[in-house]
Amino acid sequence: DDVKVCPHAGGVGLCEYVRHLCMLDFVCFNPDDDVDRVCESTSHLHEHFDDPVSFRRGSGDGDDTGMFYVAAAAPGYARMLPASIAEYSFPWGGAWRGEAAAEGARERERAEVAERAAAA
Repeated sequence: DDVKVCPHAGGVGLCEYVRHLCMLDFVCFNPDDDVDRVCESTSHLHEHFDDPVSFRRGSGDGDDTGMFYVAAAAPGYARMLPASIAEYSFPWGGAWRGEAAAEGARERERAEVAERAAAA
């Protein structure tokens, strides 16, 4: 059976991951550029990655319909920038300042550390 699949790539880092799956599919399993091949993507949050996903319009043969993933410039799946990891790591990252849920998590972590220290 010929089953069509559309990889979901609507979250942080998923676009960077899915482009590798699309390239693997194209190179290893389906080298014909089927008109009905599709892959989801978003246009935000790419700035948090070392080698962000990119696209180009058209297939290069004069047909400018469609958007196409550009192969990654670096090996591997996706590397998030260290500054983004530091900023958004829960609950200590700067992005969580003033958030009640983060403060509660920080308090629980402090209590657990104190309990372990007292037990040692």
